[in-house]
Amino acid sequence: GYFILCYPLSRYSRYLENKFNASHHH
Repeated sequence: GYFILCYPLSRYSRYLENKFNASHHH
């Protein structure tokens, strides 16, 4: 259960981080 709950969260946070980094660089 923990993995199922944690995996999407980590993936979403990584997506947010990429989005933030991209917007920050531009």
